[in-house]
Amino acid sequence: MEAEVYGDDAPEAPMATDAEAVMAVPAAASAPRIAIICVGNEYQLDDGFGPAVARYLDDRYRFPLGVTVLDRAVMGYGIVSDLKACDVAVVVDALDGTGAAPGTTFSFDPADMRVSTGKTSLHEVRFADVLAAATFMGAACAGRCFGVQVVDMGEGALERGLSPQVQAAVGPVARMVVRYLERAYGIEAVDRWREAGDARAKLADAAAYMKDALDAAGIDAAAHAGEVQRLLDLAYPGMPDYEADDAIGSCLASLPSK
Repeated sequence: MEAEVYGDDAPEAPMATDAEAVMAVPAAASAPRIAIICVGNEYQLDDGFGPAVARYLDDRYRFPLGVTVLDRAVMGYGIVSDLKACDVAVVVDALDGTGAAPGTTFSFDPADMRVSTGKTSLHEVRFADVLAAATFMGAACAGRCFGVQVVDMGEGALERGLSPQVQAAVGPVARMVVRYLERAYGIEAVDRWREAGDARAKLADAAAYMKDALDAAGIDAAAHAGEVQRLLDLAYPGMPDYEADDAIGSCLASLPSK
């Protein structure tokens, strides 16, 4: 996974200029209202993953009107109002009990948090339960979750800072969210780094990045060996992540969804 410069040493997200505000990406007439809800407490070590992803998204992307990035400190029934105000809720949170190595990324449906695989949010209330409560109260939003297996849950800690493995997953998970919105809902965000040719977008190992993205999407590489190899053949040293994301998106579009 690629190390990112976000976390405790992250630069503050730039304020939108008047020109940029005017150039905000317009929403399509039938576009859904989408809330990207990033959950976590920055003062509990790896639990700060969600807020780090929120900063990354705000710094790098300009989303169409109707797409909102929300930083929420706690997963709980307090976000029911967020769910009632949107058509699609994308939740980013730190995970534990997955059985995977620290830093492993995941993309899954809210209901998957209930099954025996062990995926659980670090927060006592699971998003699946909050979504069920919101649905009972009249919300009609769809949901999707993204997360990373933590190293240190930071229970009781009052200390900021992500572990290296979790820090390295900030950018990849943020870009997974962007790819998901484009693939599932046709939402196209403006990539400021791509426009500027920002060197931060360069990947040290594009092939590994592609493999991680396919794993997180639940793609069985052995069952689709030909398609996967054609994707990996496109990788080259210093490949920008947005080029890799374009290739990954094309590959995923050609494969059956999990």
